[in-house]
Amino acid sequence: MAANSTLFGVIVIVLPAIGLLAGCAGSPTPAPELTAAAPVSGAAPSPPIGKPLLIYKGQTIRVGDRVTLTAWAGYFRPRETGHVVNVNADKGLSGSIIAAGPGLKDVWVRWDPQVYREVESGREVALESFVASVGLAWTNYNS
Repeated sequence: MAANSTLFGVIVIVLPAIGLLAGCAGSPTPAPELTAAAPVSGAAPSPPIGKPLLIYKGQTIRVGDRVTLTAWAGYFRPRETGHVVNVNADKGLSGSIIAAGPGLKDVWVRWDPQVYREVESGREVALESFVASVGLAWTNYNS
């Protein structure tokens, strides 16, 4: 009987702690507001072109700077692209920085309309512009 009550006590203590951790770690950082030209109605405008956002490796990163992926950087999810499946963030894809990202070395990018490759099938698909974050370590950036 003592073993059962001890086990119950551990479960009662551990389960709320797991719930707290899951709530903190799993909450994604929302995308920044899109420009008025975006399909989202009532969205606030982006910061002005040329506005400094952050310093990365001694270089000032600004709104409007162009980025190109220099290596595979993971994948973009359907909630970001509007496509039905994940697409690869492949080397060579490009876009424009619109805001500082969720991390100190991340930026939000408005990715250009271009051809992407589906993760599972490898099929190429042409997608319209969308917004997603990327780590600057995976990019070549220039103003």
